[in-house]
Amino acid sequence: MITIKYDNGYEGTYDETLKPGDMITAYRKGYHEFIKFEDRGNKVVPLVHYKQIYNENGKPCKPKIVFQCDAAYCRRAIDYIEKAIEKKTQELKALKEILKKS
Repeated sequence: MITIKYDNGYEGTYDETLKPGDMITAYRKGYHEFIKFEDRGNKVVPLVHYKQIYNENGKPCKPKIVFQCDAAYCRRAIDYIEKAIEKKTQELKALKEILKKS
């Protein structure tokens, strides 16, 4: 991870090890395929080019548009998916407890 500090105090952190084809989360909902970084100059977080391959519920999408966003919004999807599974598991457990009480 690389962190770039801007003059206004904002710190942008991004994963410089992303490679084309990696699955990421980005500014838009869902899961995306990383395409490339675009350099935006010295001391600026790069732009990321990506296309959506799954919606936020995991349903496959046919990528039609290449999107871009600041690399600070992008993370490897596997980390997010593991946390989402844990959260959903806890939610299901809580709902099952409610059923037992009714």
